[in-house]
Amino acid sequence: MQEHPVQIPALNLTTTDPAVPGWHRETTFLRDYLHEPGAVIFVIGAYNGTIAQLLIEQEADARFYLFEPQDWAAAQLREKFGHLPNVKVCEFGLGDCSGTFRMGLYQTYFCSFMRGSQELKGADTWFDGRLVEIGDFLESEGIAEVYYASINIEGYEFVLLPHMAGKGLLERVRTIGISWHGPDCTWLGQPVHGQEAEEETLAKTHDLVLSIDNWQSWARREKAPEILEPLPFEPEPPKPKPVRKVKAKRRTKSKR
Repeated sequence: MQEHPVQIPALNLTTTDPAVPGWHRETTFLRDYLHEPGAVIFVIGAYNGTIAQLLIEQEADARFYLFEPQDWAAAQLREKFGHLPNVKVCEFGLGDCSGTFRMGLYQTYFCSFMRGSQELKGADTWFDGRLVEIGDFLESEGIAEVYYASINIEGYEFVLLPHMAGKGLLERVRTIGISWHGPDCTWLGQPVHGQEAEEETLAKTHDLVLSIDNWQSWARREKAPEILEPLPFEPEPPKPKPVRKVKAKRRTKSKR
């Protein structure tokens, strides 16, 4: 696997060095992007909760949605986090459509809705998982903005990201962490674009702030406030309009 250099953006990320004790590729950079209490965090592909645990510990005042279509893994998520009022476990994935679809490599963290080049054998490798279209989910939950979306979905990122971009949903996600996978896969019989194409998609709305191994972190490019150029001189105040005086009519005595 090719290792990408750590990239430091214009923002001062002081803890992008993996040698720093306690550094983590997914959680550390978020410390530089403050949020209001109750901000929404998505863990898309939560598996059995390792990354969710790190995020919940660091961002304790956030509101979490953990998405995991594998039934056994979702059960473990509920066991670990079901007692927390700010955590919701969703036993489905977020996608470009809603429905139930065959997943391969069931009971492993390679389990995916995508079809790879290698044919799978054995009934125990397959599982029917549920997808919910991401726009419908945001609307149903009344979510206007997602503070952070962690995406680790074994190739389905090549379907989810362009779908979000096409619906204008990427702009509603402030920060994104993504684990890239091999592009040699298809979705519903159709080939998908690879990492380079989806990086270009992300770059239209977000800046790359960290790249290491197959992991990247992106932050939304905020619009700068409009700055009005000062006038070279103070304009003279407009002159008041002259008030037109109306002459009073002289009253004349009537003749009798």
